[in-house]
Amino acid sequence: MAMRFLSIATVVALSTVHSAMAAPLTTTETLRFAQNGALAGSLGGAADRCADADLCGTTLTFATKSNGTLNVNGAVDVAAADLKTLETTRAATVKTIASSETALAALQKTKTTSLASIAATATLIDGYAASKAADQAAIATATATLATLKVGIDAGNQVIAGANADIKNIDAARTTALALVTSKTAEVAALNVTRAKDVTLVATVTKQIATTDAAALADSKDIAAKNATIAANATLKAAAQSVIDAKNVEIASLLAKAHPTSTELALLKTDQATVASKNASIKTLDTSTATAAAAIAAKNADLVKLAGQRATYVNTAAVTNQAIAAIDQQKVAAAAVIKNSNDAVVVLNGQKATAAALVVSTTNANKLLVAQQTSANSLVLAKTTDIAALASKSASATATKASELAADGVIDTKLAAAIGALDAKKADLAALEQQKLALQQNGHLVAGVVIQDMAPKNGGIGVFGPTMGGGDNIEANERVTFSFAQTTQIGNLNFYNDAHGTTFSANSLWQLILDDGSSAKYALSNLFDPSMTFTSKSFTFVGLAGSDSFYVGGMSAQTAMTSMHHQSAVPEPGSWALLLGAVAVLSLVRRRRSGGRA
Repeated sequence: MAMRFLSIATVVALSTVHSAMAAPLTTTETLRFAQNGALAGSLGGAADRCADADLCGTTLTFATKSNGTLNVNGAVDVAAADLKTLETTRAATVKTIASSETALAALQKTKTTSLASIAATATLIDGYAASKAADQAAIATATATLATLKVGIDAGNQVIAGANADIKNIDAARTTALALVTSKTAEVAALNVTRAKDVTLVATVTKQIATTDAAALADSKDIAAKNATIAANATLKAAAQSVIDAKNVEIASLLAKAHPTSTELALLKTDQATVASKNASIKTLDTSTATAAAAIAAKNADLVKLAGQRATYVNTAAVTNQAIAAIDQQKVAAAAVIKNSNDAVVVLNGQKATAAALVVSTTNANKLLVAQQTSANSLVLAKTTDIAALASKSASATATKASELAADGVIDTKLAAAIGALDAKKADLAALEQQKLALQQNGHLVAGVVIQDMAPKNGGIGVFGPTMGGGDNIEANERVTFSFAQTTQIGNLNFYNDAHGTTFSANSLWQLILDDGSSAKYALSNLFDPSMTFTSKSFTFVGLAGSDSFYVGGMSAQTAMTSMHHQSAVPEPGSWALLLGAVAVLSLVRRRRSGGRA
């Protein structure tokens, strides 16, 4: 970038400075701080350049018509470097807080899961207790039922015993009476022989039915045992799979480590061995389950076969019983023949039939009671077994709950530590915010060198930092103050970018501070909103971090008593003394513009 020294007094040359005796002026003047090459060079080229950098001043003075000067002063906020360092620390602290909050949220999520698991386990324990109470109530009810059934069965047995005694007496009397029936005795005897054979056959078939039922019962028990084996295998397999899943998670975690320790490698090897062992156990359990399933299939086939045999036996018994019934009818017919001579036998037979019916009905009633008794006993046995199983499950769940409570205590400790660490970091952040506020409130301004950049097209007022570094435009934390001799209203502002262009990046801002301390930020644009004006005795233009740097290209100024106006590059005769005085008093400024054009 070429270096060029321009006269600060050239600003004065760009606007005609009127004498007190000049013609009446309007109250609004236009201050244009740079102009095209011909206009800017009207005061004589090299004669306007600053020959000695030490003589370059920091104030541009514009003579006004009747009441004083317009002073332009530059400054740089040297607290910006400290703010930048503090902001770096603050950003790191904010990042740490965000990370801590993420970790805390994860712990809180773990805590929620832990509480849910504890509650689920407690609910499970309560369920076991409720089931146990229900089983105990069922056992009590069944026990009371058994006592009632025993009383009924005992009473029935007494009735059967009495009826059997009656039958015995009737048979004795009947035998005596039948001896009188000679002609029918042989016939009845033959019928009885045949009937006896049928009865024997019925007994044999009944025994075969009982044998078949026993075999079927044995098969059913074997099937139940095999199903129990399959269920137990499933439980063991689920437990083994749970261990495998847990170990696989741990293995994945260990394998994910870039540089595992020797302890972690040993743990990895142990976990892999455990997984292999559990897989072998699962394989053995699957083989056992398959064997049990095959046995169940065989037993089910045998049950089908036994059911067929039993149906055959039942059918045989039914046919034989029909034959016995036919024989009995023949005996009744024979008895009818000797009825007139054997009334006693008939009466005895009737009495025997009554007694026999009583025996049958009472026996049948007792069978029902015995079946109920068996069912009640089975219920008691099943509920007792269930209570034992519930006790085991409850003990296991209680142990699990204790383990979960211990783990929850560890989570609480971690939560307390995480919350403490987060609070500490938040306290650090609050302290940094206080430091930042102090810097912003107490940060001092150091005078900078005001520059009037006389670019051929679009120049303006800028500022160098105290070390004469950086560009001559207004950058972040640099400011230029225009001070008027009296309250003034400015407007029609225009700005140029650091390359003397007319465009700015989106969201770029500048800040204006008035003499009462009020301030506001506005969007940077070449031609500022013409509808906006500002009233003060001083106007400070501030560069902002993150926004484009800029030159103040020009403005209009309006006062009640005086005005400034650009008319010509050549001053009026009455202004020469004032201009030459300004040139003598004001130094020339060396300009270095970063990114600008020479």
